Amino acid sequence: MVSRRNAIGALTLSVPSILFYKSANAVPDTFGALPPFPLPAETPVPTLDAIQQAATETGIAAPYLEEIALGRRILQESPTTDTPFKVAQYFQLLRHGEHQETFGREAALYAEEWPERANPVIVSFFDATQLRTPKGDTTAWCAAFVNWCYNRSRGSSPTNSAAAQSFRNWGEATDNPKPGDIVVFVHKTVDWRGHVGFYIAQQDDGIFVLGGNQRPSDSHNTGEVNVSLYRRDGSSLRFHSFRTAPELH
Repeated sequence: MVSRRNAIGALTLSVPSILFYKSANAVPDTFGALPPFPLPAETPVPTLDAIQQAATETGIAAPYLEEIALGRRILQESPTTDTPFKVAQYFQLLRHGEHQETFGREAALYAEEWPERANPVIVSFFDATQLRTPKGDTTAWCAAFVNWCYNRSRGSSPTNSAAAQSFRNWGEATDNPKPGDIVVFVHKTVDWRGHVGFYIAQQDDGIFVLGGNQRPSDSHNTGEVNVSLYRRDGSSLRFHSFRTAPELH
């Protein structure tokens, strides 16, 4: 989906988000393929009570060892014997704090983009595509999210592509979508851009979509897993098609 980092500008973080404002090392060129590196002993770890200002054009520095470890736990606990839609719902619930008892009070932050370092969960979504070394969590990841959820559920990726346009002809088009089908939007001026997610329902001229890299309702991050209402003919995106396949249900 279109990057929103330039448009949002400087944001004031909520207190739990301050965890991700520790000083970070530069991201290696092959980030995503290298083993995690340890946190330098001299690096201070601020408390959750610290208050700092967010920066723009961030989210590409490498995460810390403990963040990578928790990210892997979160990914490993996602369902494997249910539909791709149920896998996506797992991350939606994570974003809304449903898994704090299992993963801790910061668990919800692993379903959203981080302001300075790359969220290891989002970076891992690209493992279901041919783009294995994204630019942190700043690379548009809606298609990577759909591919990863499908891969987790079915053992293969539908398009192997991080481009939303790769879903335009995937499966079969349908005019009678069911929750869990794929919904595709195209950009009005840039052909290779767009958005893709899981269909939930329709309302008037809008479509409810469960997806990744979607604008947050409270604007405290630049993209997250949530349910959003997309207009069929919006300011930058327009509806393309509903896609269905037996393995989605």
